Amino acid sequence: MKAHRHPHQSNKGRRPLRDVIMAALMLVVIALCAGCGLSLSETAEAPPAEGSARVTYLDAGQADATLIQSDKGHAVLIDTGLKENADALAAKLRRLGVESIDILVLTHGHADHMGGAITVMEAFPVKKIYISPQARSAAFYRKTLETIDRLKIPTEIPAFGTAFSVDDLNFTVVGPVDTAEQEKVNNSSIVLRMTHGNDAFLFPADAEKKEENDMMGAGATLTCDVLKVGHHGSKTSSSDDFLTLCGSRCKIAVISVGKDNEYGAPHDKTLKALNRHHMTVYRTDQNGDITVNSSGNGVTVTTEK
Repeated sequence: MKAHRHPHQSNKGRRPLRDVIMAALMLVVIALCAGCGLSLSETAEAPPAEGSARVTYLDAGQADATLIQSDKGHAVLIDTGLKENADALAAKLRRLGVESIDILVLTHGHADHMGGAITVMEAFPVKKIYISPQARSAAFYRKTLETIDRLKIPTEIPAFGTAFSVDDLNFTVVGPVDTAEQEKVNNSSIVLRMTHGNDAFLFPADAEKKEENDMMGAGATLTCDVLKVGHHGSKTSSSDDFLTLCGSRCKIAVISVGKDNEYGAPHDKTLKALNRHHMTVYRTDQNGDITVNSSGNGVTVTTEK
């Protein structure tokens, strides 16, 4: 229907062309921000303060994803959670200031640890991947390897004792000791120990008691200030001997676990063991994202909830 302007109407109510153009540009900006996972009120976090480092144990449900950032803005990501949560993970990484990933560690071939890897690799430039020695035939695992090949990302199966650094973050592979195929995929988990100055972090992934015993038998250095509790706090991990070797300085334990999960994790046996070793326990199901800031001479913990 053709519009008619009545004689008594003037141009006073009409918007100038400049205002129309500016409104259109604002809509474009809003659309772009929505596409990158940020709203106009959100800005990406700055890197850690000079001389410090930040470890964020991300709330990934019944899954694992841990982000480590240096004061230079470089990032190491250990595991990528479940495929169904991968878009949310990518958006969270952007909010935390991640633009690229220097090292992506896929600790072992279970979907709750590497299900989101394809989305992460397609969302961020990844410079290098460390992957578990135990291959799997699962479709998600094959597709992950195909994506790595397609994107031509350098990939390595790290041997026990492999060391690498990102700025002043120093990593050592303390497990698995044996790269031969394990009866349980969990016992092929890449276990990392990271130091930043005098502060130490241990990331056992899903290593169960067999791999814990292998590491202890090989004389691996396990002392740490912050322990990411193995296998979501399951009773299959965190033996008393293993916790003893984490040392008396280990006062912080972080459990990545989903609410009301079907496994009943974390198990009472593990929680009691952590309590016996005088560790303060933080849980992603109760605390959301758990952030540990390292000065190189001490750590502080903040939680989302």
